Amino acid sequence: MPDTTPFELTLRDTVLRGTVHHGSPLAEPPHLLALHGGGQSSRQGFRPLLTALAAHGHTSAAFDFAGHGESGGQLIGSSLDHWGLLTLISQDALEVQKA
Repeated sequence: MPDTTPFELTLRDTVLRGTVHHGSPLAEPPHLLALHGGGQSSRQGFRPLLTALAAHGHTSAAFDFAGHGESGGQLIGSSLDHWGLLTLISQDALEVQKA
């Protein structure tokens, strides 16, 4: 099974938790950042896909938005604008390769 590394990003007063799925033994940044939907979803729904991508040499990552899964914060009061900001900050922190 491919290697994974958990990560945490603290943004303001919220800790986001995620996982990098390594596609190679090199410490390369992810090629893909998977974003889950709303409701009760979390990054765990992407685990089979990201594991398969890693098995084919593609490094990827996913995190739980605020108020979801293992991340802190509140779901109530969050917005798509807030999710967009969290995505951009996470993308920069993880050094996701841009196409």
